[in-house]
Amino acid sequence: MAAVRLKRSWLRRPACRREGMTCRLTLSCALLFTAAPGGLMDWGLVQAAQASPQAAVERCIDGAALQHRIHPAVLRAVLTVESRLNPSARNRNPNGTVDLGVGQINSVHLPELSRMGIGEEHLLAPCVGTYVAAWHLGRQLRRHGESWWGVGSYHSLTPHLNHRYQVLVHNEMVRAGALPGPPRPLPPRRP
Repeated sequence: MAAVRLKRSWLRRPACRREGMTCRLTLSCALLFTAAPGGLMDWGLVQAAQASPQAAVERCIDGAALQHRIHPAVLRAVLTVESRLNPSARNRNPNGTVDLGVGQINSVHLPELSRMGIGEEHLLAPCVGTYVAAWHLGRQLRRHGESWWGVGSYHSLTPHLNHRYQVLVHNEMVRAGALPGPPRPLPPRRP
């Protein structure tokens, strides 16, 4: 099955470069506040977290997408497919691994994330989970190309599972009004 190319504008945004601010995928970057010169906090994120966890995720999507050079509509669709924007989502897999947080980051990634100061409990925080999901999606798109295959690689490299995930994300983007056209028929979980 050939990969369908997405328009570059759907997946890429300019790098996030705010005057006097730097941000890498670290715990200090992805916490519920963004520290700027002088120790200022983004109180909007703190207030959103107090209002509802989903509102906190929404407030973090644009910044995470900019930082990791992906389109916010693609990131929002992935997070919606993964957890319905629920930052405290937790799912145990048959192979013994656990999917954690809004992006359902698999526990196999915890050793790599721990080197960046991010642990299992951090993935359950709305902004941390959002930034880590953006990091993972951006990494897959760089590795596999700016295509639907790259989007599906967020979930799986197994062809039929990747294709099914592509359709789930596509349909979510159509539902949200980010892509035109009708939803596609969802393939079965097993070929």
